[in-house]
Order: sequence, then C-alpha cells, then structure tokens
Amino acid sequence: MKHTLKSQPMRAGSILAAVASAMFITGTAQAQTFTSVDFSIEKRTSEAKEVAAGDLNCSFRETDLGPYALVSYECNAAAAVVVEGCIYKGKLISATESSVLTDLSNVEAGHEAEVFIAKNNGSINGTVITSPEVAHGGGGETNLCPHIEVNGPEPVQEVIAVRYCNVSLTDTTNGVEGGTATELFEELNAGAGAVPSCAEILPSP
Repeated sequence: MKHTLKSQPMRAGSILAAVASAMFITGTAQAQTFTSVDFSIEKRTSEAKEVAAGDLNCSFRETDLGPYALVSYECNAAAAVVVEGCIYKGKLISATESSVLTDLSNVEAGHEAEVFIAKNNGSINGTVITSPEVAHGGGGETNLCPHIEVNGPEPVQEVIAVRYCNVSLTDTTNGVEGGTATELFEELNAGAGAVPSCAEILPSP
C-alpha cells in the first residue's frame, strides 16, 4: 500500500534543486522541539483524500529546525492487528479475517522517507501516513467476498477494525522522538468481533 504525506512534502531531489536555485543555506539547529504530536486512525471519510481507512496518521509540528532545513520522519507502530471483512452497501456481510503485523513504518525496504522542508522560521507542520500491508486486501489469495449477482456496486473487501500498539513519531534526520502512544483502536464497521489486545499481539521480550 502506498505511503501518503500531507502538507505538501517534496521529494529530496526537488527540494535540493529549489534550495540551490534560491541560494538558501540549509541546516538544522541543535534545539529541535516538537510542539505538538497527534496520533489517529483514518476514518472512511479520509478515502476521498486518497488515504485508506485504517491507516495510521502521525500529525505534528516541529520547530527550531533552522530556515529551509530538510527533515525526514518515521511514523512507526511496534505491532498491529488488522481485521478485514466483506462490505456491501456499508454493511458487513461475511466472515472476518485478521492479520497480525509487527514493526510497521512509512519507511520500508524500497521506500525512502519523503523529505519535508522547513519554513523560513524553522518550523514544519506535517502529517505522515503509515499503511499496513495485509495479505488479503493487499492482493493475497484469500477472498472474503462471495461471488454474488448484484445490481449496482459489488461487495468489496475492506479493513473493518484496526489496533496499533506502541506508536511513535521520530525526526530521523536529527534523531529526535516527537511522541508516543501506547495503543490506538478503531472499529470502522460494526461486527468486527473481539480484536486481540496489544498484550496479545506484541512480540514477547
């Protein structure tokens, strides 16, 4: 699944070209500060913004970075459980299936972190989205939707509940942790049933 960033972050190459052409001097100060960090789970209404329901949202404001500093971020969850089901006209119509995932991040093999550029005042307001890769809705062999003849939209396989454990946001350029959350849970459709707790899905020490 794709990783989406808001606040119009630019790719590193584009930023460097823009900075060079404008003759800006990039750099970072030593007193970077996160003035706000908010963790949430995307709702169905987010899909209009090309963000999938159930994705992990790490929103933040970081200051004292230096004018036009280039900064990358990691939005991480130590573990997650994602429950999928078949949805028809907004209703769950079939059995559900769960995936347990560990070490989720917007930075994965083959995916470099997108880079933000600070404003002239050295601040960045941004949002980093981490999308869980699940075998079922992600193109695996399992299909939870039965083949039925319908007039209109067909049933679709969707995430109906998700739990994230030990969530964190880190400024990876400067090695500064912005904040953490022990647990986030969202039931997107009724009928998900019992969803394993963080104590049950976190790897044993």
